[in-house]
Amino acid sequence: MARGLSMRRGILAITGTVALVAANGAAAIAADQTVSAKEVEGEFLFSPATVTISIGDTVTWTNDSDAPHTVTSQGSGPLDSGVFDAGGSFQFAFDQAGDYAYFCEIHPEMVGTVSVEAASNGNGNGNGNGNGGGGNGNGNGGGRNGDGNGNGGGRNGDGDLPPTDAVTDAATGKAPTDQSPLYAFVALLAAGVGALLVRRAREVPAR
Repeated sequence: MARGLSMRRGILAITGTVALVAANGAAAIAADQTVSAKEVEGEFLFSPATVTISIGDTVTWTNDSDAPHTVTSQGSGPLDSGVFDAGGSFQFAFDQAGDYAYFCEIHPEMVGTVSVEAASNGNGNGNGNGNGGGGNGNGNGGGRNGDGNGNGGGRNGDGDLPPTDAVTDAATGKAPTDQSPLYAFVALLAAGVGALLVRRAREVPAR
């Protein structure tokens, strides 16, 4: 019973660790970006010229030059910053996937692209059923590109789980020895000693 409780606690700890890693991974995927409008060797440009984000992320353009600039979509698009002077900035949150090309109306040679990708989600489940109980596993996957699948597996997903006494002992790294023969021997020895004492007691003459 104690061994079973210890195993359940171990499974819960592993599940919590996987969930934490998955959460940190999702946080790393979703990240805002900053683009600088600046002058390099006498030429104005956006740096970096291309950024990649996920839906819901925000891009901030900062004017790090001495000249005014704009962030304007090429063709029909949502970007229309108007003029922002040196030290100014413009922000836009993207809620749809796609490539958004833009330029500066004042300096048409300044061009850039924002690539917005839909985050993919994956779910997987694994179940195991056997004599000793079932193991469950869950997997979650997330990414930037298209749709993805995550895989999770439970211990011994198909078939019987090994009997309890076949579980490896965590301290020794070996399968615990079956103690049943030892217990039987001790019981038999105790019974023999008891019978011998009773016989001796009967043989002792009363005083």
